[in-house]
Amino acid sequence: MVAGAKNFKTTLSRLRKSFSGARTVNPVVTLGEAIRLDFNLFRLDSSQFKYHAASGIKMLARGEISAARKYLETAQDIYISEFLPEEPFDAFISTERAELERLYASVLSSLEKVYHLEGNRDAVEAISLLKPTTPVSAS
Repeated sequence: MVAGAKNFKTTLSRLRKSFSGARTVNPVVTLGEAIRLDFNLFRLDSSQFKYHAASGIKMLARGEISAARKYLETAQDIYISEFLPEEPFDAFISTERAELERLYASVLSSLEKVYHLEGNRDAVEAISLLKPTTPVSAS
């Protein structure tokens, strides 16, 4: 029980530090023993990425090319780097990171198909440069 409380306090401290900085509002709210996150103060990019990626892939499968492109391009714009690289050894985060990387690879492949179907050669070529050259690991 003591170790769990210590781990929780360490995790909470790291969470607070991750939101620290100039002009940053900390969404970690404490009131006595109660701790909560104020979801009005931030958004979860990974959730938005998953939503747009899945929606775009579904639209492409349905043949709704224009809608698919919009969702997929939004997903591509959201995915700016690997998920929480500062936590390389956390098993939960590593699993989520690998899932997001696989989904990003699917977004790029789907976008390549969309651009091909639209006859946009320049976009097909550009998107092929973004695709990972090594296979994404399966965890």
